[in-house]
Amino acid sequence: MRRATAGILPALLLLLAIGATHAYTRSTVSATDSTGIAWDLENHDTYLPGINDGTLLYRLHAAGSADVGNGEDLAAVARAFRTWSGISTSALRFRRDQDTANRTTLDDGEFTIFWNETSTVVDQGTPDTDDDLNIAGALAVALIYRIITGPEAGEIRDANIVFNGADFVWTASADPETGRYDIESVALHEIGHTLGLAHSPVAVASLFPRLGSGSRRARKLSSDDIAGVTAIYPGGNSAANRGAITGVVSNGAPILGAMVWARDSAGVVLAHATSDADGVYLMAGLPPGPVTLHTQPANAASGFYLFSAANMGPYYTAAQRDFSYAGGLAVEILAGDTVMADLSPAAGTPAMEIKLLSRSGSWSNIRTFLRRGESGVRIGVAGPGLPLAGTPLSISGSHITVVSTAFDMVAGFPTVEITVTVAADAPLGARDLVITASGETTVALGTVEILHAAEPLQPPATTGLETEVVGPGLDLVWEPSAGTSWYRLFRGDLATLAGGNYDHAVVADGCYLSAPQASLMDDINSPEAFYYLITSGSGDETVGPAGTASNSILRPAGFDPCP
Repeated sequence: MRRATAGILPALLLLLAIGATHAYTRSTVSATDSTGIAWDLENHDTYLPGINDGTLLYRLHAAGSADVGNGEDLAAVARAFRTWSGISTSALRFRRDQDTANRTTLDDGEFTIFWNETSTVVDQGTPDTDDDLNIAGALAVALIYRIITGPEAGEIRDANIVFNGADFVWTASADPETGRYDIESVALHEIGHTLGLAHSPVAVASLFPRLGSGSRRARKLSSDDIAGVTAIYPGGNSAANRGAITGVVSNGAPILGAMVWARDSAGVVLAHATSDADGVYLMAGLPPGPVTLHTQPANAASGFYLFSAANMGPYYTAAQRDFSYAGGLAVEILAGDTVMADLSPAAGTPAMEIKLLSRSGSWSNIRTFLRRGESGVRIGVAGPGLPLAGTPLSISGSHITVVSTAFDMVAGFPTVEITVTVAADAPLGARDLVITASGETTVALGTVEILHAAEPLQPPATTGLETEVVGPGLDLVWEPSAGTSWYRLFRGDLATLAGGNYDHAVVADGCYLSAPQASLMDDINSPEAFYYLITSGSGDETVGPAGTASNSILRPAGFDPCP
């Protein structure tokens, strides 16, 4: 067993709060060492029983959450792990090991997930209670042990996730109730931390530091999350088919903690990076094509804010704010290559900041959304220094029309609200809210998500399955509900499926992929169909009912596999 100094790094997910490394934002070795932390999946410390053939093993405490029964709590956590495992451009894979009775967070090589139900104090499993961690006010915490000295500095040795069941009420419902927090969404966020990702300033990203109750929109990964994990754990053909951008952010001297992000040609936010003490940023794992680069400082860490240096991690505590927004630098991402692009924002503390967002008059400091085809929806921003005249607010990209602009005050801040119309074919994904006034610009990064026109149908309980064998070891399972069809694809024979062993048999569930060889693709020629392309031992197979166009699986009107 190799011996090295190890340290523990807590990463917390905060609730919706209205009140008082340079590659993406990586969790770092320490406040002074910008080395990003990560698992070494191939040449890991022999101490670690939790890595098997490059796959991370995790264990769930069988008790789950006191608020959720029927095993749906543990199933929700397992789905979150499968979502991270389903990224085709990443080598990262998870597998569920046997459930455990362990409720401590020792550095013991056992990746454990459990709920603390009666106390916010997490037992570190040592006689010294000074080691215990109080997670009061946090929805959950990821506790990550990493090597902090020597040639293996930055290697993760162990991780654990603790849900706060003492302060918060949990749900795994397909339609979460207000006041209850969605297990799958929070698990997805915390798992991201255990992979070495720190908080993201992109508000629609899973790694954004805050989450509201009563929502399931955070049950999926954004392009920012996917690019980040692809950069740390590249896999598949990502080295050849993805590209990177790197450069220096400076205004005469390197800038620490500058938020840098890329928008595609439709104005959709693809990914972000944060500059280190040398001003260097790096975005890797990006799809090839034209983008524009943008940078600005994080919010001041006082009162209300969307994202501040306090959310970035100890290395970025002194993140600078003495520079202005700079953006619009055109760059072409090249597959298999790294493009150089420096950014030189003007010096000076910004006069404007966006700290709150609204949809139809409901204000918060978490993301909001628009749907394709919507009209008459009010989207607003609030913050110090915002103008109270003109037409200063816009949404990045095309297919969104601003009909009118209004001004007011909320929480002591000026507000700007626009009424918008969204085209039926608006590109999906994260958009920026942009204020421009008196020659200055400030941006709320990735705060508006463009969604499909209708809420997706929800999967019914797993009963009354009708199964059709469609290939070697592949079974198409239809789950009828009220005249519509929610489907899942399973790998395994019918006996395995009939035995209910779905946790290990699932290949794909909706748009949340779980097998390394599976990928979901929308049929761009028809809004009524989509299909799965599954690579099996016999080669590529397009799975669908025989005789249908493009071998696609027809879906009922309004069905959206990727909400």
